Amino acid sequence: MTTRSSVLCLSALFALSACDVDTEPESANDAGAVPNPPTTPGGNGDPDSGAVPNPPTTPGGNGDRDAGPGPNPPPPGGNTPPVGGNLSCAEIYACFQDCASPDDEACLSACVNAGSAEGRQTLSAIYTCLEANNGEESQCQAEIEACLGAAPPAATGDLTCAEINACFGECAENDQACLQTCYGNGTSEAQQTLDTVYACLDANNNDQAQCQAEIEACIGAPPPPGTDTCSVVFDCVVTAMTQEEAQACYAGGSEAARSLFEAFATCFEDNMCMAVPCDACNAEFDACQADN
Repeated sequence: MTTRSSVLCLSALFALSACDVDTEPESANDAGAVPNPPTTPGGNGDPDSGAVPNPPTTPGGNGDRDAGPGPNPPPPGGNTPPVGGNLSCAEIYACFQDCASPDDEACLSACVNAGSAEGRQTLSAIYTCLEANNGEESQCQAEIEACLGAAPPAATGDLTCAEINACFGECAENDQACLQTCYGNGTSEAQQTLDTVYACLDANNNDQAQCQAEIEACIGAPPPPGTDTCSVVFDCVVTAMTQEEAQACYAGGSEAARSLFEAFATCFEDNMCMAVPCDACNAEFDACQADN
């Protein structure tokens, strides 16, 4: 799951709950922004995740020892010690972790040279692939797995996609640890459903209107329209103290009221407004207030 900000609000309702009308929202959740999904556990270069760092230009280059530095194998010839060990690719990689620092070229070279011909070739294939793909590990999974084995399955729990979404709503802004915990507590099916939502949003510039089928697969279809006007819905939402209360406010709106409210909320999010009213969204705000 790639770049977004704040906390998830996957629904036609852009939550503005717990937001004082004349003050800055306490978190991006109050502004109803669509968030970054939690980043992949392990991160770049974590051996436990099966990831490999971008190759430095010289042995020991810019890798982080704790993140699993993975230098390019030293070129043959010159002062390179003779090769002919029996370490596998994964064992060469593990050897890197025992070097005193990512700049210890003698140690890193010794690790490579202790590798078998097959181990060194497998490691070299990873860096050749990464260089050809601008360091994008997702394009080199076959080569990485040939060296380190398949990544362990993601932790799973018993939360549904909707429950993961609700959990996200309780996280502080940009709290990746909290977001990751929520995601990890979902079932495998729920995680896949959520990933599908984000893939759709990525492909449509975060336009939720283009991803209603995927969103509804996660959190269900919105309730049937009510009779409240947009101004009533707006006043109700901005004084709601929980997402559930805000959703109830939205559910009471007529179809026209919901459309007007969503137009304002989309403008509010797209312009990163921090308070209501927001100059960039005066037209949308006025249209909502006129529906009374």
